[in-house]
Amino acid sequence: MTIFGQQFSSDLGGTWAALVALLVLGTFVLLGAEGRRRGRVPWAHIVTGALGALALALAVLRPSLVRQGVQSAPARVVVLVDASERMNLPATGSSRRADVQDRALEDLARVFPSARLEVLAYGDHANLEELEVARKGPPQIGNELGPALEKIPRGESGPPGAIVVLTDGRVSRGSSFGRAEDYVAAWPEVPIHSVRVADEPLRDRSIASVRMPDVVVAHEPFHVDLDVRCSGGVPCQAGPFQVRELLQGAPPIELYQGRVEPDPKDASMLKASFDITLDRSGPRIVEIALASDASDVVKDNDRRLLPVGVRRDRLRIMYVAGRATYDVRALRTFLKSDRSIDLVGFMILRTALDDVMAPPSELALIPFPVDELFSEHLPSFDAVVLQDIDAEEYGIRVHFSGLRDYVLRGGGLVLVGGPESFGAGGYAEGGLARVLPVQIPTGKKSFDLKPFVPRYTRVGREAPMLGALREMLGERLPEMAGANLVGAAAPSAYVLWEHPGLGPAGSSEKSGMPLLTLGDFGDGRSVALAVDATHKLRFGPEGALSGGRAHGALWEGILGWLMRDPRYEAARIYAPWPCISGRPFRIEVQPLPGVTEQVTMQVSELSATERAVGAIREGETRDGSLVSFVIPGPKPGGYASTVRFSSGPASRFVFACEAGGDAWADTRPDPGALKALSSASGGVSVAPSEIDRLPEPSGTKVITERTESPVLPDAAWAGAACFFLALHWIVRRRDGYL
Repeated sequence: MTIFGQQFSSDLGGTWAALVALLVLGTFVLLGAEGRRRGRVPWAHIVTGALGALALALAVLRPSLVRQGVQSAPARVVVLVDASERMNLPATGSSRRADVQDRALEDLARVFPSARLEVLAYGDHANLEELEVARKGPPQIGNELGPALEKIPRGESGPPGAIVVLTDGRVSRGSSFGRAEDYVAAWPEVPIHSVRVADEPLRDRSIASVRMPDVVVAHEPFHVDLDVRCSGGVPCQAGPFQVRELLQGAPPIELYQGRVEPDPKDASMLKASFDITLDRSGPRIVEIALASDASDVVKDNDRRLLPVGVRRDRLRIMYVAGRATYDVRALRTFLKSDRSIDLVGFMILRTALDDVMAPPSELALIPFPVDELFSEHLPSFDAVVLQDIDAEEYGIRVHFSGLRDYVLRGGGLVLVGGPESFGAGGYAEGGLARVLPVQIPTGKKSFDLKPFVPRYTRVGREAPMLGALREMLGERLPEMAGANLVGAAAPSAYVLWEHPGLGPAGSSEKSGMPLLTLGDFGDGRSVALAVDATHKLRFGPEGALSGGRAHGALWEGILGWLMRDPRYEAARIYAPWPCISGRPFRIEVQPLPGVTEQVTMQVSELSATERAVGAIREGETRDGSLVSFVIPGPKPGGYASTVRFSSGPASRFVFACEAGGDAWADTRPDPGALKALSSASGGVSVAPSEIDRLPEPSGTKVITERTESPVLPDAAWAGAACFFLALHWIVRRRDGYL
């Protein structure tokens, strides 16, 4: 429909037009005042003067005739679709709430045949998105409707004719929907209709919330509060639950078992409070799981996987040395001088073969408590350092299996060389080889006494853990009096120092025997240092060049890497959004500046089997540029991604994937909130089967055509002004006013 109308306009601004009108009005006032002063009204003067002033004003304003066509356009209806993970919850039967949304969109197109539907998805992201983009993109846990209403674009034709919201009324984050009036404030004159994609609560018992610190201190207990919600008629009865820590390459650690009890203040809630302790530092995954219930419709929210950052108040180290040497003295002095280290050290000063000529009761030296240390207290240590000690003679070998499990469960192990270490100390057998980064030969010859100077490998030149040492000495290293004979590095290990004149034991190579080697095994790490003269970095010529600080720089790097200190990792690894099962998950790898090389990443489950998830993925970084890896649709569980560079030690990133996450903590819909919202805005709230009740908004008036033409030419207005002003002058002269 087209409507034509007429109006006057001027190419001058409104301010100038008003000023001209005031001047014309002033002319009338002055002419009237003159007539009253002379005692009679000179109508000829007033008429000719007024006509002259009016014609002059129209000549200035240049009025034009406007003709415009107005057409009735289809009403604009904005449909806001909740794209949060809540919409993957069941609605009725086997349908998801997202499926109900899709059918409602089809029905809206049928009910509003002449309306222009604009479908936008909202969640916890910054902007409104197209529905398909939102559903295929990163998962959205939150579903804040208030900010979504504020972000609706106004459009060229003004506000929308109506807004339709497709959700279940429950806010994923927060305790309640809030006041309906706060939502209406964004569009006070627009009706907000709502389609309730779910009305009835599901039979569900879910972990509603877990309150505990995000960062805790290793070996220190921390408090956890657990809330469980019952809905849809599920009996809210006390029941068991368990708490475990998921590990890589080892079975989970049982942290706590207890029962949730009814909340005396709320019959729909169960509660439990308890303390747990995590012993290993770094990012950890804690699993809290309720006992299964056959009547529970949504079983995935009976289990939560929670990331916890564990830091150390003090690093607890067990240090065992086989005999007193310069190297033992230097390392022990370094460990004791560091106030951040809680050192428990033992040095063997008397062997079983020594004849002390006195009964044991009269000796000041105590027996080496090997069984107590390696059986009872081993889990309490962050790292174990074994230097030049015969494992078989002092009873350590029988504890190799426990020491192996200790590393697989997240502990750190450093094996330092010497005449009684590596092959000579019996470390080639007994099960410890699985967590050592080098192969240990079993032959008679286990130590080479030729002096040599270690050399850096390509990996050693790039490794952050040796960065401080290289800054002090460059690639200069002290001369060593000999080295333990070791074999090739383990497949996943990295060699930082190597022997320039000896190849790995058992090989035909003439050089390259590993001397300083790093390895990741299960949830822990180990270091093999096949020399016993690093004290020269403190006391020798190299120590003089660095003021004695080079020795400390080396061992700070070794222990820092062992404990996964971010300063000594090859890259910073993080995830830009939470991992939700079935949705693509992205991991970002930010290498050190200047790194240009191939990057590989392998993702495996946090379990004893370390089952790989898909194939190894590859990327390339140039000058430290960001590398992204996408994991398509992982299943619920804990995972570890191992990132390797072509010239550097591996780094690890631990993460957990959940079904729904926080969005599924409360499965109840809130139809009352949607009814209140629609009522406050003048809209209608309907169930999906009642969409026909929604009133179709009227069309919007849109100007489709506009033409302007002058009422008279500019010269005509100017001529008229001249004529009436000249006539006014003649009349005034005739009457003697001039």
